[in-house]
Amino acid sequence: MHGKFDVSSVEELEKICAHSDDLTMQSFTAIVEELFYSHMASFTDYYLANPKSCLNGKLKQSMEEYMSVYIPIERMKKHAEKEKRILKKAEQQHLTPKQFAYLHTLLNSIK
Repeated sequence: MHGKFDVSSVEELEKICAHSDDLTMQSFTAIVEELFYSHMASFTDYYLANPKSCLNGKLKQSMEEYMSVYIPIERMKKHAEKEKRILKKAEQQHLTPKQFAYLHTLLNSIK
């Protein structure tokens, strides 16, 4: 989870992702989301180069699952809080404008 995590590490996770629908891998989506927060630059670089990535789908799925437990009015509030945290972390990690654009697109796609 911590330490160096570059695009090649994300590529290794991509190989695992295809088999993540197995019941033994139920927590895979949550792990992908946690890794995304810890290593945002590497993941966004990978997602930008691979928009149809299985991992990208798992990240979105994890975010949507988190939001689904709230009633619609609360969901909007939680979504805004999550967006604020993600964008603040992205600023701290000095993401590029292209990476920020990806984040905005991702966040806007969460239902």
